[in-house]
Amino acid sequence: MINSAPASSQQRLHDLDALRAAVGLLGISYHVALSFAVGFPWSVQDVAQSKSAFVFQTWVHDFRMPLGIARCGQGSAAPHVTLWNNAF
Repeated sequence: MINSAPASSQQRLHDLDALRAAVGLLGISYHVALSFAVGFPWSVQDVAQSKSAFVFQTWVHDFRMPLGIARCGQGSAAPHVTLWNNAF
């Protein structure tokens, strides 16, 4: 069967969706590591704390937050421009 639907000018980038999902999974591991981190005031603290959990959660936070901010900015820039151009 031939697909007769018109091609969209904005194709969905599945690799960016996978990146967003991976960043979300890193967020889960980040919050798990918070309870094991030494010297981090978290509401649920485990008795077995380690310095490596603190290093891991710091690395994940420093990697995940700028990537998430860049990803959100990349996805929201185009709709605002088109809405602004069509308004006037």
